[in-house]
Amino acid sequence: MSRDRRFTIYWLGQTLSGFGDAFALVAVPLLVLEATHSVADMGLVSAAGVAAQVVTSLVSGNVVDRLDRRRLMLICDIGRALVYGLLPLAWWLRGPSLGLLYAVVVAGGILANLFMVSHFSSVPSLVPADRLHSANAKLQGSLALAYVAGTLIAGFVATAWDPVAALWVDAGTFAASFLSLTMIRFDPVPSAHQAGRGRFGEGMRFLVRHRLLRAVTLVLVVIGLTGNIGVGAGVTDMMVFHIKSEIGLGARWVGLCMALTALGGVLGAVSAPKLARRYGAERCFLVGNFVQAAGLVLFGAVDGFAAACVGGLLWGAGMLMRTVPMHSLRQLLVPAELLGRVVAISWTAIFAASALGTAAVTRVAAKLGAAATLRDVGLLIALVGLVAMAGPLTSPQRRSV
Repeated sequence: MSRDRRFTIYWLGQTLSGFGDAFALVAVPLLVLEATHSVADMGLVSAAGVAAQVVTSLVSGNVVDRLDRRRLMLICDIGRALVYGLLPLAWWLRGPSLGLLYAVVVAGGILANLFMVSHFSSVPSLVPADRLHSANAKLQGSLALAYVAGTLIAGFVATAWDPVAALWVDAGTFAASFLSLTMIRFDPVPSAHQAGRGRFGEGMRFLVRHRLLRAVTLVLVVIGLTGNIGVGAGVTDMMVFHIKSEIGLGARWVGLCMALTALGGVLGAVSAPKLARRYGAERCFLVGNFVQAAGLVLFGAVDGFAAACVGGLLWGAGMLMRTVPMHSLRQLLVPAELLGRVVAISWTAIFAASALGTAAVTRVAAKLGAAATLRDVGLLIALVGLVAMAGPLTSPQRRSV
């Protein structure tokens, strides 16, 4: 099977999986509200999922570098299909349960971390090095496009039936991802044992000693402390709460705003390769940070649903403009047999910060309001970007990735 066909099958499977994840993005916060009516509890549930990823990251790098990555991804897809497929049954039989939601997001977080470390470590096994940036842009862009459709439809499903029903769609798309993986094979990668690099510390030493990767990780750790890492972090909880509780609109409008946020991600993914080629991957990373900051300030400082939609669109665009070059830089600069550990170690630090940040900012939002907190978070990450401009992220050397 040609590399192009293999990547296309893999790309389609991950896009379908992302479509299902969009349903969970809308459904889980709404289910927490149904069970508790509290934005603080929304933040704690999200933080629990992130914390599960943090703890798993302590071992997932070694696991990914030692085992067959494709086989591990197949196991994770089956596990997530079961976790999210059984939740609706338990919810309808037992009624709303905050404890059940915690259990699901923790189990889902563990499996998601193992899968995603394998995923980002496996892309170089599907495409040549000179196409990594394009491949990452396609994967992240189509994922964002899937979120456009998924969040929009999820809002209607949650309104017409029940938010918990949307999780069955998520479970079904994990099965689709599983099927796509059974149809392809990855190029062989030297195992940690074969390379003589089986120790966890090898990945840590590589990351700490590499000036550029160290700087990127440090910036993301600081941004994580603002609850601004990933589509399921504290910022999206506050977006949902602001629209539903502060503006007073229903689940359908939450889904629409989240869809526009995902559309921004598509635009960011499309623009990232061009920006990276012209200005360098490092500067593209910083530009994405400032675009996110602008979106959050607009979301929080200007009243009304229209401002929330534009702010969400900018936030999504900035996230992908920052994410695409970050992944490509790691995949190009880290040896294949170390990539799982370097990705996992980076995520340990970043998601640990994100778990703390998500819990903190949603508690602040419970006191000050979601809109004011979003505005202040936007100003803070703009400041982080200004400080980062003094380091290696603005090196005059351009990297074509």
